[in-house]
Amino acid sequence: MEETAYLALAEAEDHGWYYRARRQAVDHLMKRFAPRLSRPLRILDIGSGTGGSTSLLRRYGDVLGMEPSPLARELSQKRFPDLKVQPWTIDELPAQANADFDVAVILCVLYHQNIKDPAAALKNIAAVQKPGSILIWNEPAYPFLWRQHDRQTAAGRRFYPRSMHQLLKDQGYELVFQSHLLAWAFPIACLLALKDRWQWGSDRQTTSAAEGSDHKPVPGLINRLLRWITFSEWRLSRLGLGLPFGVSHLLVARRL
Repeated sequence: MEETAYLALAEAEDHGWYYRARRQAVDHLMKRFAPRLSRPLRILDIGSGTGGSTSLLRRYGDVLGMEPSPLARELSQKRFPDLKVQPWTIDELPAQANADFDVAVILCVLYHQNIKDPAAALKNIAAVQKPGSILIWNEPAYPFLWRQHDRQTAAGRRFYPRSMHQLLKDQGYELVFQSHLLAWAFPIACLLALKDRWQWGSDRQTTSAAEGSDHKPVPGLINRLLRWITFSEWRLSRLGLGLPFGVSHLLVARRL
């Protein structure tokens, strides 16, 4: 990602409504699906970024972050000095780590343009997970929602949910839970994607990274309201009452 995107992400992870709602969702998924063991879980946070989710996962066991960006690691170290983070890429993972992780977490990583082959990336992740371990995976959904924010975060793709499910099956995972995030924002995302296509000319070329980012802060009351709406909607989907679409897709799979 661009430098401005990492700086904005570090700020948004602490206070932004979306990241806080997603952390709540991941927290609930860990409580529900993580293996029950007599020892601390071994957890791998792939693409740990500026450390917000990695810090959350510490309450469940021994967490290792994995982040190739020097700037992201620097920001993570400043914010959470005691986090363990390695500079590995996913391609290097099987050679660097033992195959004994109980949980792996991927939060918006395989969409990145540096990931040339998501199937190969998942194969490398599966290679360091134990049978019976779980994978929590979240990615931007639906290619037709592509817009300026995707370019600003160096996205290489968006995923159809069914393609995520097939990728998991092909790499030896069993899907145990799926849901969308931000169904309430789906119509807004569609409109923004249409607007982005209409601005293909000079307007798009002059759009700055900051203007294209979704990490811009919003006033406190609105921030709290959006976080409540987003997490409440996700809780309904956990009960099977969610809508069959959303801006991103969140799932849990078990390594066979």
